[in-house]
Amino acid sequence: MPAADTDEGRHHIRSSVAGERVASLTGGLVDDASVIELWIDPEDSRVVEVAFDVETDDGPTAWRLLLSDFDEEITISKPDIAD
Repeated sequence: MPAADTDEGRHHIRSSVAGERVASLTGGLVDDASVIELWIDPEDSRVVEVAFDVETDDGPTAWRLLLSDFDEEITISKPDIAD
């Protein structure tokens, strides 16, 4: 059962997550099961922050995703890559 409390007026949930779910968050860079933390805005029920730590071959890594500007249009440009 996930643990829940409030943090800065937001709902805070901590739960175990299967590896394939972690892989979808990291673009396949990490695919191990993890404990994930979610912060949810109580006004619109949107996830506004996600955090988790994972062990990799190079040691532990900490991931923190801040989500904002929902429903806004964005432009993604191809990066310039030297030959």
